[in-house]
Amino acid sequence: MKRIFVLLLCFGFQYSFSATESTQNEDAKYFKIKSYKVAELTEQEVLNMPGLNNTYTPNYVSNCSDDGSKDAEPSNVDLDQVIRWGKEVWKIIQDNKAVVDVESVTVHALPSGIYCWDQLATWQMPNSKYYQVTYENTYGIEVIDVVYRVTYSYGGSFHEKGKYLANVSVAPAKIDVMWGFKFESSVKVPFTLNVGSATDPVAGIELNIHWSVKSLNHSEQSLSLFVDGQGGISQL
Repeated sequence: MKRIFVLLLCFGFQYSFSATESTQNEDAKYFKIKSYKVAELTEQEVLNMPGLNNTYTPNYVSNCSDDGSKDAEPSNVDLDQVIRWGKEVWKIIQDNKAVVDVESVTVHALPSGIYCWDQLATWQMPNSKYYQVTYENTYGIEVIDVVYRVTYSYGGSFHEKGKYLANVSVAPAKIDVMWGFKFESSVKVPFTLNVGSATDPVAGIELNIHWSVKSLNHSEQSLSLFVDGQGGISQL
């Protein structure tokens, strides 16, 4: 009888150990990233999404100082030299949430000698593009769904010359991250340049959207975009 009890106890321990090991393996599969993809979406596709949150409406009220808002002297303006105004790097998602002050971060690509975008004329209606980043785990479950909204104004000119950029911004239109995963993201502007000619300049801005995913493993990716003063935007 004692021998039977010992055998049952050993069997129960072995079963418990096997069940625990199986559960741990299943947990590891859930928290392990298998694949990710980036897709460009239309505005209608984004608006039809369930769980849309963190929407962002850019504010185009001029925040220039009194000195910067004065009319610029043509002799002090170098149309060929494009200068970035605004931050070079900023964070937009931290701990699966949009950063509070993300709406205030914009970048401008203006000619040298111009200190505020409202010193230029012929601005076109703002344009927006949407990019979706999704991740799947080894079970094929979509564990991360983030949509970025890139917004910009284009076509600004000085005395009817040039095409420049203003109020270029990147903000999350949707953040859906399942428990056990951590998503963080930032934006960097590596450079601005003139992609036109000296007499007919066209401003260009590169936007590098970087993000990281942490769970059992760590993954980092980025999306590089190029926006120009004629209203075009493309992936690099």
